[in-house]
Amino acid sequence: VNPSNMDPERMRIALLGAVRYGKPLVIDLMGCDMFHVIQDRFNEIKEGLLDWVLDKTLITEEKFNQITKKEDGPEYEEKMFWARMGDFKFWLLTNCEPEPELLDKFYVIRVKPSPPKE
Repeated sequence: VNPSNMDPERMRIALLGAVRYGKPLVIDLMGCDMFHVIQDRFNEIKEGLLDWVLDKTLITEEKFNQITKKEDGPEYEEKMFWARMGDFKFWLLTNCEPEPELLDKFYVIRVKPSPPKE
């Protein structure tokens, strides 16, 4: 995982963009057990933010306005979001077995490789 991709401000902007355009925010943990790092970075943006993402309360006006800044620009103004916010998704990718804590918070899809051709 590239440390610059884990910068809280970069993550905040990625989250705003995903919500603004109704797209998924995808974080690839690769083979690392890094959910706690993701949680810490989201908390650096706003305490409890990851919980808001997971329970979808982030897409309420009250909570969403707590992570925007005036310098984010006109495309991130409050009035620009409401049409697509409901389409926002949050995905974590990993190639290791998720921690039990994650199994309770996420819908897990396991992809198994195809058997080798003979």
